[in-house]
Amino acid sequence: MQRHTIRDVELLERVVRFVFDNVGNKFSAQNVADYFKSQQRKIDLNTVYNYLNALESAFIVYKIPRYDVKGKEILKTHRPRIHTAP
Repeated sequence: MQRHTIRDVELLERVVRFVFDNVGNKFSAQNVADYFKSQQRKIDLNTVYNYLNALESAFIVYKIPRYDVKGKEILKTHRPRIHTAP
């Protein structure tokens, strides 16, 4: 938290809980933001990216490229999906 100057510890803990509840599943920062929105908790998409990047730098989650099933070409998305460590 100090390295990434994260101030909202409770929100980070909720993001971590979401990540751990989805171990082995692919998800995106938008999925996380949508989940919080469904829980009547607004979170900025950039904040989610920052938190996921902090988790990645701590080797808790890993980014994986998104591929097209047919041609195995990388789809044009803004950011890669996140995959939790098994």
